[in-house]
Amino acid sequence: ATADEWISNPGFAGTQTVLGYKTYVIRTSDSATGEPVSDIYFAEEFGRVPIKVVLYSEGKVVKISEPSRVELGEPQPSNLKSADYPMAQP
Repeated sequence: ATADEWISNPGFAGTQTVLGYKTYVIRTSDSATGEPVSDIYFAEEFGRVPIKVVLYSEGKVVKISEPSRVELGEPQPSNLKSADYPMAQP
């Protein structure tokens, strides 16, 4: 996705910087009330993967999801190891 694509989106609500990345905010609203439902922040560097999501209920923010940092590159193998949970016996 490019800046032009985000800006031409009917839900485009502006730009903000998130963790040093210029993001394009796409807002969805309730068609009946016009109240915001979500703001999704996209950075060109991450394509269509959002870097931040804000959810609303009755016009008020109820949840914000965003990373505390971004590290580019391949993940360390130790970060991909899952917990060693015991298996249930049938």
